[in-house]
Amino acid sequence: MTRFRFDLLSHLICRERRVIGRAARVGRGLFCVDEKMKFSILIILFWWNPLDDDGRGHLISHEGGRPLFFKSEAACVDHVEENYNGLKKYIEKYYSGKATISEVRCVRKTKQ
Repeated sequence: MTRFRFDLLSHLICRERRVIGRAARVGRGLFCVDEKMKFSILIILFWWNPLDDDGRGHLISHEGGRPLFFKSEAACVDHVEENYNGLKKYIEKYYSGKATISEVRCVRKTKQ
């Protein structure tokens, strides 16, 4: 079976099972990766001026134009540790120096 045909058929099977996400081959079976079991990076912000604080965090959903998620909390934490300085620079640039990182959490991504 060609890869394209497997991907198309497995996507339809996972969709029929009402699993949002993608499919992977495990042995001879099919394993639907449920998007609800993925982890994302949530950054809690520290605002230099408390009046700017809107109470929301900043969810990191993409890196280099590609979706960014992790299959486990440990993988997410490893990524944060390796890329902390880059995340800090991104946040400070995004908020024009009005905020910086207060805390970084790896949270379960829920269906949106």
